[in-house]
Amino acid sequence: MPMVKAADRAEMVVRIPRETKAWLERKASENLRSQNSEIIIALRRQMEAEAAD
Repeated sequence: MPMVKAADRAEMVVRIPRETKAWLERKASENLRSQNSEIIIALRRQMEAEAAD
């Protein structure tokens, strides 16, 4: 995933269920990525799927 310039980033706090957080931790570890990167990749895949419809 390419680096995003600070000016192009937005921060937000997300509250998620504990089991979702545990899943995210596992997936990030399995994929050798940060949890943040794992979230971004999942969101981008969803965005691409919607654009393809």
